[in-house]
Amino acid sequence: MPRKKTKKTKLSPAEKKDRIRLRDRARKARKREDPEVRGKENAQQRARREDPDVRDKENAQQRARQARKREDPDVRGKENAQKRARRAEDGEYRDALQVRDVNRKRTARNDKRDRRVDLSKGFVDEEHTTFALWRATEKGSDDMKDRDENGRHYLGRMDVRCGYCGAIGFRGELKTKGDDGDGNKIQNFGSLCCCKGKIGGIVDYELGDTLENLYTSPDVNALHFRANARVYNNSMAMSSLACEHGWRQRFHNNKCEGMLTSQGQLLRKMGPLTARDGERPKCIQAYFYGADQATAYRMMNCRVSIPSKERETYKSVFKALHRTLVSP
Repeated sequence: MPRKKTKKTKLSPAEKKDRIRLRDRARKARKREDPEVRGKENAQQRARREDPDVRDKENAQQRARQARKREDPDVRGKENAQKRARRAEDGEYRDALQVRDVNRKRTARNDKRDRRVDLSKGFVDEEHTTFALWRATEKGSDDMKDRDENGRHYLGRMDVRCGYCGAIGFRGELKTKGDDGDGNKIQNFGSLCCCKGKIGGIVDYELGDTLENLYTSPDVNALHFRANARVYNNSMAMSSLACEHGWRQRFHNNKCEGMLTSQGQLLRKMGPLTARDGERPKCIQAYFYGADQATAYRMMNCRVSIPSKERETYKSVFKALHRTLVSP
């Protein structure tokens, strides 16, 4: 029985070029992987270069192509277009490989970084805590310093006193040991309090009745004061702080994040004792007024929005703090 011939699919010129290009790439890949194929092709190239007849024939063909290209602008334009197309395709392929390699490196780098313990942010999960405990016990690291067993920041109780002035602080704030002159070591906080006894003077650590009630009492004003201590602290300040600051962009986990930076010397700005024309008194200027007027100015200068139902509470606390700080 005669064998039926299979009908061949007719390829378009573009498909033929793609097949030829894929075949060339496969051949180059085999050449890179198989040393025998690479050596065989290199030997053939050397033989062609050493054979004068083959070399002369190739040179003649190249000169003929160049002559046709110079004479016929269409041929020259067609070859240039083909070269540009090949360069574009090779460039896209090369860019794709480069992007793939960059993504792989970035992923590996991020995975490696995420495996490390980030001391500035704390341990975010149980795996980091276990890893930090292992480093602390096996490697002797300080990853768990000032942290509890769950990996959270914990400085302990604020119950350590300076041996010179009696200031209270955390144990982690202790500086180098001081000496009383007889060889006895005295614990201190360095420049945080009295600079190892260099700054003298009588300091009364007893709170007045008003401040003690605000810090310890369970009434409404005291609870509101402790819940909004930062607002009251900023509003009762006698000066303002200034430093060089700006926004800096950084990339973290493939996301661009804005970060507020401050650097340089920290300055306290003191304005005139009285407010300028058209300005409201603020900072130390408000202390030259009575409690009611100073409270009104502080309420207007407050940068947080004060709910209407809390205005009376703010006023009473501001007046109490003003009388405490102004009274002799």
